[in-house]
Amino acid sequence: MTTERRLSTPRAMQLGLVALGAALVLFWSVGGTVISDARLGVQTIVRDTAPSVIAAQKIRAHLANMDADVANAGLTRGEAQVQAWKDYTNEQAALSEHLISAAQNITYGDAERRPILDIATAIQSYAGLVGEARAIMALANQRDSISDAALALIRQSTTLMNRTLLPAAGALNDANEMVLNRTWQGREAAMGFETAGVIAAGLPVLLVLVGLQVFMASRVNRIINPGLLAASIAMTVVVAWAGYGCGASASALTTAKRDAFDSIRAMWKARAVAYSANADESFFLLDPSRKQAYANSFVDKIAQLVDVKVVQSATRSSYLNGVNMYVGGSCSASHSAFTGLLGTELDNVTFAGECSAAAQTYRTLSIYLDIDAKIRTLESSGQRDAAIALNIGVKPGESNYAFDLFDKSLGAVIEINQGAFDAAVAKADRRLDPLPWVIGIGGALVALLSMLGVRPRLNEYRA
Repeated sequence: MTTERRLSTPRAMQLGLVALGAALVLFWSVGGTVISDARLGVQTIVRDTAPSVIAAQKIRAHLANMDADVANAGLTRGEAQVQAWKDYTNEQAALSEHLISAAQNITYGDAERRPILDIATAIQSYAGLVGEARAIMALANQRDSISDAALALIRQSTTLMNRTLLPAAGALNDANEMVLNRTWQGREAAMGFETAGVIAAGLPVLLVLVGLQVFMASRVNRIINPGLLAASIAMTVVVAWAGYGCGASASALTTAKRDAFDSIRAMWKARAVAYSANADESFFLLDPSRKQAYANSFVDKIAQLVDVKVVQSATRSSYLNGVNMYVGGSCSASHSAFTGLLGTELDNVTFAGECSAAAQTYRTLSIYLDIDAKIRTLESSGQRDAAIALNIGVKPGESNYAFDLFDKSLGAVIEINQGAFDAAVAKADRRLDPLPWVIGIGGALVALLSMLGVRPRLNEYRA
Protein backbone atom coordinates (compact mmCIF):
# COMPACT_ATOMS: atom_id res chain seq x y z
CA MET A 1 0.00 0.00 0.00
CA THR A 2 1.40 3.43 -1.01
CA THR A 3 0.74 6.80 0.63
CA GLU A 4 0.54 9.92 -1.62
CA ARG A 5 2.94 12.57 -0.35
CA ARG A 6 1.55 16.04 -0.81
CA LEU A 7 3.67 19.19 -0.56
CA SER A 8 2.52 21.20 2.44
CA THR A 9 0.95 24.60 1.85
CA PRO A 10 3.59 26.56 3.82
CA ARG A 11 6.37 24.72 2.01
CA ALA A 12 4.79 25.41 -1.37
CA MET A 13 4.46 29.10 -0.57
CA GLN A 14 8.09 29.26 0.53
CA LEU A 15 9.23 27.54 -2.66
CA GLY A 16 7.10 29.99 -4.62
CA LEU A 17 8.92 32.91 -2.98
CA VAL A 18 12.26 31.29 -3.78
CA ALA A 19 11.18 30.86 -7.42
CA LEU A 20 10.06 34.49 -7.45
CA GLY A 21 13.46 35.60 -6.16
CA ALA A 22 15.24 33.57 -8.85
CA ALA A 23 12.99 35.02 -11.55
CA LEU A 24 13.68 38.55 -10.31
CA VAL A 25 17.44 37.91 -10.34
CA LEU A 26 17.10 36.76 -13.97
CA PHE A 27 15.10 39.89 -14.81
CA TRP A 28 17.65 42.17 -13.14
CA SER A 29 20.53 40.41 -14.90
CA VAL A 30 18.97 40.57 -18.36
CA GLY A 31 17.77 44.14 -17.86
CA GLY A 32 21.15 45.31 -16.63
CA THR A 33 22.93 43.69 -19.57
CA VAL A 34 20.53 45.17 -22.11
CA ILE A 35 20.80 48.68 -20.65
CA SER A 36 24.59 48.44 -20.46
CA ASP A 37 24.83 47.31 -24.11
CA ALA A 38 22.44 50.05 -25.23
CA ARG A 39 24.44 52.72 -23.40
CA LEU A 40 27.68 51.40 -24.88
CA GLY A 41 26.16 51.53 -28.36
CA VAL A 42 25.03 55.13 -27.87
CA GLN A 43 28.44 56.06 -26.49
CA THR A 44 30.38 54.41 -29.32
CA ILE A 45 28.16 55.58 -32.16
CA VAL A 46 27.10 59.01 -30.97
CA ARG A 47 29.95 60.28 -28.82
CA ASP A 48 33.10 58.44 -29.92
CA THR A 49 32.93 57.72 -33.65
CA ALA A 50 30.33 60.05 -35.17
CA PRO A 51 32.05 63.28 -34.00
CA SER A 52 35.41 61.89 -35.12
CA VAL A 53 34.07 61.07 -38.59
CA ILE A 54 32.75 64.61 -38.95
CA ALA A 55 35.97 66.05 -37.52
CA ALA A 56 37.95 64.14 -40.17
CA GLN A 57 35.76 65.61 -42.92
CA LYS A 58 36.17 69.09 -41.44
CA ILE A 59 39.93 68.59 -41.47
CA ARG A 60 39.74 67.55 -45.13
CA ALA A 61 37.64 70.60 -45.92
CA HIS A 62 40.03 73.02 -44.22
CA LEU A 63 43.02 71.41 -45.92
CA ALA A 64 41.40 71.71 -49.34
CA ASN A 65 40.39 75.30 -48.66
CA MET A 66 43.96 76.15 -47.67
CA ASP A 67 45.10 74.84 -51.03
CA ALA A 68 42.47 76.90 -52.82
CA ASP A 69 43.54 80.02 -50.93
CA VAL A 70 47.17 79.44 -51.94
CA ALA A 71 46.14 79.10 -55.57
CA ASN A 72 44.04 82.27 -55.37
CA ALA A 73 46.95 84.14 -53.80
CA GLY A 74 49.11 83.05 -56.73
CA LEU A 75 46.49 84.23 -59.22
CA THR A 76 45.86 87.65 -57.72
CA ARG A 77 47.65 90.83 -56.80
CA GLY A 78 47.00 93.74 -54.46
CA GLU A 79 44.06 93.62 -52.06
CA ALA A 80 42.74 90.41 -53.55
CA GLN A 81 46.01 88.67 -52.76
CA VAL A 82 46.04 90.11 -49.24
CA GLN A 83 42.53 88.69 -48.72
CA ALA A 84 43.59 85.28 -50.07
CA TRP A 85 46.44 85.12 -47.55
CA LYS A 86 44.06 86.16 -44.75
CA ASP A 87 41.73 83.35 -45.76
CA TYR A 88 44.67 80.95 -45.78
CA THR A 89 45.66 82.01 -42.25
CA ASN A 90 42.08 81.57 -41.02
CA GLU A 91 41.95 78.07 -42.49
CA GLN A 92 45.26 77.25 -40.79
CA ALA A 93 43.83 78.30 -37.42
CA ALA A 94 40.64 76.30 -37.93
CA LEU A 95 42.65 73.26 -39.01
CA SER A 96 44.82 73.45 -35.89
CA GLU A 97 41.72 73.59 -33.70
CA HIS A 98 40.20 70.50 -35.31
CA LEU A 99 43.49 68.60 -35.15
CA ILE A 100 43.74 69.30 -31.42
CA SER A 101 40.15 68.15 -30.92
CA ALA A 102 40.80 64.99 -32.91
CA ALA A 103 43.94 64.26 -30.88
CA GLN A 104 41.99 64.72 -27.64
CA ASN A 105 39.32 62.29 -28.82
CA ILE A 106 41.58 59.37 -29.81
CA THR A 107 39.70 56.19 -28.89
CA TYR A 108 41.01 53.49 -31.21
CA GLY A 109 44.77 53.74 -30.85
CA ASP A 110 47.13 53.90 -33.82
CA ALA A 111 44.31 53.71 -36.34
CA GLU A 112 43.51 57.30 -35.33
CA ARG A 113 46.85 58.40 -33.87
CA ARG A 114 48.89 57.67 -37.02
CA PRO A 115 46.79 59.78 -39.46
CA ILE A 116 46.69 62.67 -36.97
CA LEU A 117 50.47 62.48 -36.59
CA ASP A 118 50.91 62.31 -40.38
CA ILE A 119 48.76 65.42 -40.84
CA ALA A 120 50.53 67.31 -38.05
CA THR A 121 53.92 66.48 -39.55
CA ALA A 122 53.07 67.06 -43.21
CA ILE A 123 51.23 70.31 -42.58
CA GLN A 124 54.48 71.80 -41.27
CA SER A 125 56.23 70.91 -44.52
CA TYR A 126 53.28 72.24 -46.49
CA ALA A 127 53.31 75.53 -44.57
CA GLY A 128 57.06 75.80 -45.10
CA LEU A 129 56.73 75.43 -48.87
CA VAL A 130 53.88 77.92 -48.99
CA GLY A 131 55.83 80.32 -46.78
CA GLU A 132 58.80 80.24 -49.16
CA ALA A 133 56.54 80.80 -52.16
CA ARG A 134 54.84 83.67 -50.36
CA ALA A 135 58.16 85.32 -49.59
CA ILE A 136 59.23 85.11 -53.23
CA MET A 137 55.89 86.52 -54.36
CA ALA A 138 56.20 89.40 -51.87
CA LEU A 139 59.51 90.44 -53.43
CA ALA A 140 58.15 90.34 -56.97
CA ASN A 141 56.54 93.24 -58.79
CA GLN A 142 52.82 93.31 -57.92
CA ARG A 143 51.96 93.53 -61.60
CA ASP A 144 53.99 90.50 -62.61
CA SER A 145 52.69 86.97 -63.01
CA ILE A 146 53.79 84.44 -60.44
CA SER A 147 57.47 83.55 -60.83
CA ASP A 148 58.64 80.09 -61.83
CA ALA A 149 60.37 79.69 -58.46
CA ALA A 150 57.20 80.47 -56.49
CA LEU A 151 55.10 78.29 -58.77
CA ALA A 152 57.51 75.36 -58.33
CA LEU A 153 57.13 75.62 -54.56
CA ILE A 154 53.34 75.79 -54.81
CA ARG A 155 53.40 72.72 -57.05
CA GLN A 156 55.29 70.87 -54.34
CA SER A 157 52.86 72.03 -51.69
CA THR A 158 49.74 70.98 -53.59
CA THR A 159 51.36 67.63 -54.42
CA LEU A 160 51.97 67.15 -50.70
CA MET A 161 48.38 68.13 -50.06
CA ASN A 162 46.90 65.62 -52.49
CA ARG A 163 49.30 62.75 -51.88
CA THR A 164 49.79 62.96 -48.10
CA LEU A 165 47.53 65.37 -46.25
CA LEU A 166 44.15 64.62 -47.80
CA PRO A 167 44.73 60.82 -47.78
CA ALA A 168 45.73 61.04 -44.09
CA ALA A 169 42.48 62.86 -43.33
CA GLY A 170 40.69 60.12 -45.25
CA ALA A 171 42.45 57.47 -43.17
CA LEU A 172 41.34 59.22 -39.98
CA ASN A 173 37.78 59.17 -41.28
CA ASP A 174 38.02 55.50 -42.25
CA ALA A 175 39.33 54.44 -38.83
CA ASN A 176 36.30 55.86 -37.09
CA GLU A 177 33.81 55.03 -39.82
CA MET A 178 34.79 51.36 -39.71
CA VAL A 179 34.11 51.18 -35.96
CA LEU A 180 30.91 53.18 -36.33
CA ASN A 181 29.53 50.92 -39.06
CA ARG A 182 30.52 47.75 -37.24
CA THR A 183 28.98 48.98 -33.99
CA TRP A 184 25.82 50.11 -35.73
CA GLN A 185 25.40 46.76 -37.48
CA GLY A 186 25.67 45.03 -34.12
CA ARG A 187 23.27 47.44 -32.42
CA GLU A 188 20.77 47.27 -35.28
CA ALA A 189 20.74 43.47 -35.15
CA ALA A 190 20.45 43.40 -31.35
CA MET A 191 17.82 46.10 -30.80
CA GLY A 192 14.72 44.00 -31.43
CA PHE A 193 16.08 41.02 -29.53
CA GLU A 194 17.03 43.17 -26.55
CA THR A 195 13.59 44.73 -26.22
CA ALA A 196 11.99 41.32 -26.55
CA GLY A 197 14.57 39.91 -24.13
CA VAL A 198 13.69 42.41 -21.39
CA ILE A 199 9.99 41.61 -21.78
CA ALA A 200 10.65 37.86 -21.89
CA ALA A 201 12.85 38.08 -18.78
CA GLY A 202 9.96 39.69 -16.90
CA LEU A 203 7.44 37.01 -17.86
CA PRO A 204 8.76 34.34 -15.41
CA VAL A 205 8.23 36.81 -12.57
CA LEU A 206 4.64 37.39 -13.66
CA LEU A 207 4.05 33.65 -14.09
CA VAL A 208 5.32 32.92 -10.59
CA LEU A 209 3.11 35.67 -9.16
CA VAL A 210 0.05 34.33 -10.98
CA GLY A 211 0.96 30.79 -9.92
CA LEU A 212 1.22 31.86 -6.27
CA GLN A 213 -2.09 33.69 -6.51
CA VAL A 214 -3.84 30.65 -7.98
CA PHE A 215 -2.22 28.29 -5.49
CA MET A 216 -3.18 30.40 -2.48
CA ALA A 217 -6.72 30.80 -3.77
CA SER A 218 -7.07 27.03 -3.92
CA ARG A 219 -5.40 26.27 -0.57
CA VAL A 220 -6.36 29.10 1.78
CA ASN A 221 -9.78 29.94 0.34
CA ARG A 222 -8.98 33.54 -0.55
CA ILE A 223 -9.72 34.50 -4.12
CA ILE A 224 -7.48 37.57 -4.16
CA ASN A 225 -4.24 38.17 -2.26
CA PRO A 226 -3.83 41.98 -2.16
CA GLY A 227 -0.05 41.84 -1.85
CA LEU A 228 0.39 39.48 -4.80
CA LEU A 229 -2.13 41.45 -6.84
CA ALA A 230 -0.23 44.68 -6.16
CA ALA A 231 3.06 42.91 -6.98
CA SER A 232 1.60 41.63 -10.26
CA ILE A 233 0.41 45.12 -11.24
CA ALA A 234 3.78 46.61 -10.29
CA MET A 235 5.65 43.98 -12.30
CA THR A 236 3.42 44.54 -15.32
CA VAL A 237 4.19 48.26 -15.16
CA VAL A 238 7.92 47.58 -14.76
CA VAL A 239 8.04 45.18 -17.73
CA ALA A 240 5.99 47.53 -19.93
CA TRP A 241 8.13 50.52 -18.97
CA ALA A 242 11.38 48.65 -19.53
CA GLY A 243 10.21 47.28 -22.87
CA TYR A 244 8.96 50.67 -24.02
CA GLY A 245 12.12 52.42 -22.84
CA CYS A 246 14.42 50.01 -24.67
CA GLY A 247 12.33 50.15 -27.82
CA ALA A 248 11.99 53.93 -27.79
CA SER A 249 15.71 54.39 -27.17
CA ALA A 250 16.51 52.00 -30.03
CA SER A 251 14.12 53.87 -32.33
CA ALA A 252 15.68 57.22 -31.38
CA LEU A 253 19.18 55.86 -31.99
CA THR A 254 18.03 54.62 -35.41
CA THR A 255 16.76 58.10 -36.22
CA ALA A 256 20.02 59.64 -35.02
CA LYS A 257 22.27 57.28 -36.98
CA ARG A 258 20.42 56.22 -40.10
CA ASP A 259 18.18 59.21 -40.78
CA ALA A 260 20.25 62.13 -39.48
CA PHE A 261 23.92 61.21 -39.19
CA ASP A 262 24.14 59.41 -42.53
CA SER A 263 22.96 62.64 -44.17
CA ILE A 264 25.33 64.78 -42.10
CA ARG A 265 28.21 62.52 -43.07
CA ALA A 266 27.30 62.63 -46.78
CA MET A 267 27.03 66.41 -46.74
CA TRP A 268 30.33 66.92 -44.95
CA LYS A 269 32.03 64.54 -47.36
CA ALA A 270 30.45 66.49 -50.22
CA ARG A 271 31.72 69.73 -48.70
CA ALA A 272 35.29 68.41 -48.39
CA VAL A 273 35.26 67.06 -51.96
CA ALA A 274 33.76 70.31 -53.30
CA TYR A 275 36.40 72.42 -51.58
CA SER A 276 39.09 70.28 -53.20
CA ALA A 277 37.41 70.61 -56.61
CA ASN A 278 37.24 74.38 -56.13
CA ALA A 279 40.98 74.38 -55.49
CA ASP A 280 41.49 72.47 -58.76
CA GLU A 281 39.56 75.17 -60.60
CA SER A 282 42.03 77.81 -59.38
CA PHE A 283 45.09 75.63 -60.04
CA PHE A 284 43.77 75.10 -63.59
CA LEU A 285 44.44 78.80 -64.17
CA LEU A 286 47.51 79.15 -61.99
CA ASP A 287 49.55 76.35 -63.58
CA PRO A 288 48.86 76.18 -67.34
CA SER A 289 51.40 73.40 -67.90
CA ARG A 290 49.26 71.09 -65.73
CA LYS A 291 45.84 72.48 -66.56
CA GLN A 292 44.56 69.26 -68.13
CA ALA A 293 45.43 67.27 -65.02
CA TYR A 294 43.60 69.80 -62.87
CA ALA A 295 40.63 69.81 -65.25
CA ASN A 296 40.42 66.01 -65.04
CA SER A 297 40.74 66.11 -61.27
CA PHE A 298 37.92 68.66 -61.10
CA VAL A 299 35.61 66.44 -63.13
CA ASP A 300 36.48 63.38 -61.04
CA LYS A 301 35.65 65.21 -57.83
CA ILE A 302 32.38 66.65 -59.11
CA ALA A 303 31.49 63.10 -60.18
CA GLN A 304 31.72 62.11 -56.51
CA LEU A 305 28.91 64.59 -55.87
CA VAL A 306 26.62 63.96 -58.85
CA ASP A 307 26.46 62.07 -62.11
CA VAL A 308 29.40 63.05 -64.29
CA LYS A 309 27.03 64.14 -67.08
CA VAL A 310 26.02 67.09 -64.89
CA VAL A 311 29.47 68.60 -65.47
CA GLN A 312 28.68 68.79 -69.19
CA SER A 313 26.73 71.92 -70.11
CA ALA A 314 24.78 70.14 -72.84
CA THR A 315 23.13 67.69 -70.43
CA ARG A 316 22.75 69.99 -67.42
CA SER A 317 19.34 71.38 -68.43
CA SER A 318 17.82 67.91 -68.40
CA TYR A 319 19.26 67.40 -64.97
CA LEU A 320 17.78 70.69 -63.73
CA ASN A 321 14.30 69.64 -64.85
CA GLY A 322 14.54 66.77 -62.43
CA VAL A 323 15.86 69.04 -59.70
CA ASN A 324 12.84 71.32 -60.01
CA MET A 325 10.55 68.48 -58.92
CA TYR A 326 12.54 68.17 -55.73
CA VAL A 327 12.71 71.88 -54.96
CA GLY A 328 8.90 71.81 -54.82
CA GLY A 329 9.20 69.49 -51.85
CA SER A 330 8.41 66.12 -53.41
CA CYS A 331 11.27 63.67 -53.01
CA SER A 332 9.38 60.72 -54.46
CA ALA A 333 10.60 61.44 -57.99
CA SER A 334 13.74 59.94 -59.46
CA HIS A 335 16.31 61.16 -61.93
CA SER A 336 19.38 59.58 -63.47
CA ALA A 337 21.62 62.41 -62.27
CA PHE A 338 20.74 61.94 -58.61
CA THR A 339 23.78 59.88 -57.76
CA GLY A 340 26.93 60.44 -55.74
CA LEU A 341 27.00 62.09 -52.32
CA LEU A 342 24.19 64.52 -53.12
CA GLY A 343 22.11 61.60 -54.34
CA THR A 344 22.82 59.76 -51.10
CA GLU A 345 21.22 62.66 -49.25
CA LEU A 346 18.15 62.80 -51.51
CA ASP A 347 17.65 59.07 -50.94
CA ASN A 348 17.70 59.69 -47.18
CA VAL A 349 15.33 62.66 -46.85
CA THR A 350 13.41 62.34 -43.57
CA PHE A 351 12.81 65.65 -41.83
CA ALA A 352 10.68 68.73 -42.46
CA GLY A 353 12.22 71.03 -45.05
CA GLU A 354 14.98 68.57 -45.89
CA CYS A 355 13.76 67.68 -49.38
CA SER A 356 13.76 71.25 -50.65
CA ALA A 357 17.06 72.03 -48.91
CA ALA A 358 18.71 68.95 -50.42
CA ALA A 359 17.42 69.84 -53.88
CA GLN A 360 18.91 73.31 -53.51
CA THR A 361 22.37 71.76 -53.32
CA TYR A 362 21.85 70.56 -56.91
CA ARG A 363 20.56 73.91 -58.11
CA THR A 364 23.40 75.92 -56.58
CA LEU A 365 25.98 73.41 -57.80
CA SER A 366 24.59 73.82 -61.30
CA ILE A 367 25.06 77.60 -61.10
CA TYR A 368 28.65 77.09 -60.00
CA LEU A 369 29.29 74.62 -62.83
CA ASP A 370 27.85 77.04 -65.39
CA ILE A 371 30.38 79.65 -64.27
CA ASP A 372 33.18 77.08 -64.24
CA ALA A 373 32.38 76.28 -67.88
CA LYS A 374 32.65 80.01 -68.73
CA ILE A 375 36.03 80.19 -66.98
CA ARG A 376 37.37 77.34 -69.09
CA THR A 377 35.93 78.82 -72.26
CA LEU A 378 37.58 82.18 -71.55
CA GLU A 379 40.90 80.51 -70.79
CA SER A 380 40.86 78.41 -73.94
CA SER A 381 40.09 81.49 -76.05
CA GLY A 382 43.11 83.33 -74.68
CA GLN A 383 41.20 85.59 -72.27
CA ARG A 384 43.19 84.49 -69.24
CA ASP A 385 42.77 87.70 -67.23
CA ALA A 386 38.99 87.58 -67.68
CA ALA A 387 38.99 83.93 -66.65
CA ILE A 388 40.98 84.74 -63.50
CA ALA A 389 38.67 87.62 -62.62
CA LEU A 390 35.64 85.37 -63.00
CA ASN A 391 37.30 82.63 -60.96
CA ILE A 392 38.21 84.79 -57.95
CA GLY A 393 35.16 87.06 -58.10
CA VAL A 394 32.84 87.29 -55.12
CA LYS A 395 29.94 89.11 -56.78
CA PRO A 396 26.75 87.51 -58.17
CA GLY A 397 27.57 85.75 -61.40
CA GLU A 398 31.17 85.06 -60.33
CA SER A 399 32.69 81.77 -59.24
CA ASN A 400 33.44 82.31 -55.55
CA TYR A 401 30.01 83.84 -55.00
CA ALA A 402 28.36 80.82 -56.63
CA PHE A 403 30.51 78.40 -54.70
CA ASP A 404 29.57 80.15 -51.47
CA LEU A 405 25.88 79.67 -52.34
CA PHE A 406 26.52 75.96 -52.90
CA ASP A 407 28.43 75.71 -49.63
CA LYS A 408 25.59 77.42 -47.76
CA SER A 409 23.08 75.01 -49.30
CA LEU A 410 25.14 72.11 -47.98
CA GLY A 411 25.22 73.83 -44.61
CA ALA A 412 21.43 74.17 -44.60
CA VAL A 413 21.01 70.41 -45.05
CA ILE A 414 23.59 69.75 -42.36
CA GLU A 415 21.80 72.11 -39.97
CA ILE A 416 18.43 70.37 -40.44
CA ASN A 417 19.94 66.95 -39.84
CA GLN A 418 22.17 68.11 -36.98
CA GLY A 419 19.14 69.43 -35.13
CA ALA A 420 17.33 66.13 -35.66
CA PHE A 421 20.44 64.19 -34.62
CA ASP A 422 20.82 66.12 -31.37
CA ALA A 423 17.12 65.72 -30.54
CA ALA A 424 17.19 61.99 -31.26
CA VAL A 425 20.31 61.44 -29.15
CA ALA A 426 18.73 63.33 -26.25
CA LYS A 427 15.62 61.18 -26.60
CA ALA A 428 17.66 57.97 -26.65
CA ASP A 429 19.35 59.03 -23.41
CA ARG A 430 16.06 60.09 -21.79
CA ARG A 431 14.47 56.73 -22.48
CA LEU A 432 17.45 54.82 -21.06
CA ASP A 433 18.19 57.01 -18.02
CA PRO A 434 15.34 55.85 -15.73
CA LEU A 435 15.49 52.17 -16.67
CA PRO A 436 18.12 51.07 -14.09
CA TRP A 437 15.91 52.59 -11.39
CA VAL A 438 12.73 51.18 -12.88
CA ILE A 439 14.15 47.68 -13.12
CA GLY A 440 16.05 47.77 -9.83
CA ILE A 441 13.60 49.53 -7.54
CA GLY A 442 10.59 48.15 -9.37
CA GLY A 443 11.86 44.60 -8.94
CA ALA A 444 12.58 45.23 -5.25
CA LEU A 445 9.06 46.61 -4.80
CA VAL A 446 7.63 43.47 -6.41
CA ALA A 447 9.61 41.31 -3.98
CA LEU A 448 8.47 43.40 -1.00
CA LEU A 449 4.80 43.35 -2.00
CA SER A 450 4.96 39.61 -2.56
CA MET A 451 6.46 39.04 0.89
CA LEU A 452 3.78 41.25 2.46
CA GLY A 453 1.14 39.23 0.65
CA VAL A 454 2.46 35.75 1.48
CA ARG A 455 3.89 36.30 4.97
CA PRO A 456 0.52 36.64 6.81
CA ARG A 457 -0.61 33.35 5.32
CA LEU A 458 2.62 31.68 6.43
CA ASN A 459 2.12 33.08 9.94
CA GLU A 460 -1.31 31.48 10.06
CA TYR A 461 0.32 28.07 9.78
CA ARG A 462 2.85 28.88 12.49
CA ALA A 463 0.20 29.98 14.98
